[in-house]
Amino acid sequence: MSKRDAFYDELFDGDSVPLSDDDEINVQNGRRLLGAALVGRMDNAIETALSTIDGDGEFASMTDEQREAVRSLIRETASLMLFSTCSRLDQFPGFDLAIHLRTLPTDDPAMTDFAIASGDHDELHADYFDWIRDFSDHLAEDG
Repeated sequence: MSKRDAFYDELFDGDSVPLSDDDEINVQNGRRLLGAALVGRMDNAIETALSTIDGDGEFASMTDEQREAVRSLIRETASLMLFSTCSRLDQFPGFDLAIHLRTLPTDDPAMTDFAIASGDHDELHADYFDWIRDFSDHLAEDG
């Protein structure tokens, strides 16, 4: 079970995420859910790249030292891409970017909409290190 699976099991009730009466808890859960989703995509890319260099083919002739250097490069590059994406979303050119979550179904009169990232919240790239620690199966906390 991945770190993300454990989080999803804790957060979800079936196919939905029950909302709290405390808006700040909903924002925190939404931000963590965003982090788990982003880190999950990054981990999938890392897994694909690592399996490529560990398989047969053009990488089979690499020494163990070369293979470890490439593994490190893959992890560092993926980590930098996620961190820089979060930074760019925080400092979106020409606009104040806001990320909202809406409960499903969105046509339900009881639908709830709340911002999980905007000028009113801490920056996403500040959450990056917590997200890596909590959700990545391939990166150490120091990225």
